[in-house]
This record gives sequence, C-alpha cells and structure tokens, in this order.
Amino acid sequence: MALHGGIGSAILMGGPPEAIRQEVRHRIRQLGQDGGYICAPDQSMPWPEEHRRALDRAIEEFGGYPLE
Repeated sequence: MALHGGIGSAILMGGPPEAIRQEVRHRIRQLGQDGGYICAPDQSMPWPEEHRRALDRAIEEFGGYPLE
C-alpha cells in the first residue's frame, strides 16, 4: 500500500516558501519512515508557481531514502 498526498492545500496556497519546505520535511518524516509515501499536494489546484517550485525543491531535498 502507498500513500499519495499529505501536503495541505492551505499551506500551498498561502506559503510562504519556507513554511512549505517545513511542511514537506515534517510530512516526509511523519509518513515516509517505512517507505510507500509519495509526497504530493492533497488535491490538484492551480498553485502559485513560486509555491509549486518550493514544494518540488523540498521534496528533492528531503525525499531521498534513507530518511535522516
């Protein structure tokens, strides 16, 4: 089983990028410890481009295994 999502729409719409980074870090550590987690927004919306880039950068930074 895998979990896809977990990053709240409110944080992605409101930002700022540093808050998005911290949310991604928290969710990956919370939901991804045993694998099977695909970090992504909880729904599809037209996110502000700066916030989408912040999400992508944070996933790249924190999403590699093994988790630290």
